[in-house]
Amino acid sequence: MNTQVSVRAQNIGFALSSGDILRVLQRFYPNAIQAPQTPAKPIEAVVSGTGKLHVTSTPGNADIYVDDKFVGNTPAVLSLSNGPHHVVVKMDGYKDWERTLEVVKDSDLSLGATLNSKSGDIVQTSNPK
Repeated sequence: MNTQVSVRAQNIGFALSSGDILRVLQRFYPNAIQAPQTPAKPIEAVVSGTGKLHVTSTPGNADIYVDDKFVGNTPAVLSLSNGPHHVVVKMDGYKDWERTLEVVKDSDLSLGATLNSKSGDIVQTSNPK
């Protein structure tokens, strides 16, 4: 850890690294108990798991695709594995809505897709005479 603490004492400035701070603390508190070291979890235990994804859309009842696979219609609550996922919300007559997100273990995410019409905005003009 490269944490530094700046200290001003009698107009003398100096910085202490985290290692320096620990050595000073151990000097003044030699009987302090160190926290027990816990063994590192295997990588599989850290990355495995699922999270929830709540998907809604305006208009409703749009198709939901996760990683190019159809998974249902909005509104929906999906259980996704940890890691990156590409979510697309589609409906005929509307532009696709897309997001890429990272799901972590026990996460609870929400996406609200507002779909825009493919036809664009209608502009009305008039020429009064």
